Amino acid sequence: KGNLHQENFVSNYISDAYLDDGLLYLLMVYAENEKVFSDKILVIDLTSNNMRIKRVLNLEPGWHSALAVSQHYLWTVKRNRDGLFLARYSMENPDGSS
Repeated sequence: KGNLHQENFVSNYISDAYLDDGLLYLLMVYAENEKVFSDKILVIDLTSNNMRIKRVLNLEPGWHSALAVSQHYLWTVKRNRDGLFLARYSMENPDGSS
């Protein structure tokens, strides 16, 4: 087991995954400065013989618990102090909510 107080301790988890057109989207749960976040998506290209990281998407702050991808949008279920809602991000500009 890891200890968040250990120097140089790094721990990441995948809370959801979605495969679309050869791209694997991984919703990451990670710790930073003793706080836990769920607002990054790692996109991995599976179209060649070698997997490669295509990009990391930074979502708006909050706890994202599920994801889905369509041709034009990336969707997440997001929790904030008011409850749960569906967040939509344009695939043309996934780092900004639309």
